[in-house]
Amino acid sequence: MSCYVFGQDTDDKSIIGTWVSESDNTWKLVFASDGKCQQYSENNLSGTDSYTLSNTTPQCGEDVVVDDKSLFLSLKDLSTGDELCYYVNGITDRTLSLNYFNGGSVLVFLRSQTGIVTMQSGFSNIASTVSNEGTDVSLKLLFYPSSIMSAGKSYLIGNISKNMRPEMTQKLSAKINSRAWVITINSDGNVFCKIAGRSGQSAGQNVDLETLKYQLYDPANQ
Repeated sequence: MSCYVFGQDTDDKSIIGTWVSESDNTWKLVFASDGKCQQYSENNLSGTDSYTLSNTTPQCGEDVVVDDKSLFLSLKDLSTGDELCYYVNGITDRTLSLNYFNGGSVLVFLRSQTGIVTMQSGFSNIASTVSNEGTDVSLKLLFYPSSIMSAGKSYLIGNISKNMRPEMTQKLSAKINSRAWVITINSDGNVFCKIAGRSGQSAGQNVDLETLKYQLYDPANQ
């Protein structure tokens, strides 16, 4: 999911947050409002930098072309003073896209966010949540139905907010208390649940499908 170049905002607030690499979910950049960026590798803190978003020349001692669409990110290691500069291809509410000055492939990071699970009429939300780390999404479904859920029938139980919807339909499975479930998450955010076994789910009883995992999209297909 590459970002294309567009008119950029040099306001540092646009980059504040946690960003996880599209290709490696153990590589993480955490930009804070105090101008510092913590880098994590294999989920361990690997360094702390000061950071600057700017649209000026030079960058890292090199003259660069500046126009109304250009934006540059500078990361300066606080312990060694080493500085790395990147072209910023784009920053959105979901994606950060960078290029090293010395070329190479595009680096794409996804903002870590939480979403909203809105239950369909007839299903009450107890503690359903959804959030992402890179392309990996964790969906916790905990609800109860107001009427019996019959085995073998697919029920629309709710909808996931736009920022957590998968690019392609996801089919997941869970086995809770010896009852097998099939969970389908469509690209429009609709969530369907079906009991694969023979016994149905009683009305008014909690359904806890624990934490399900799916991908927002497959980076290999972008």
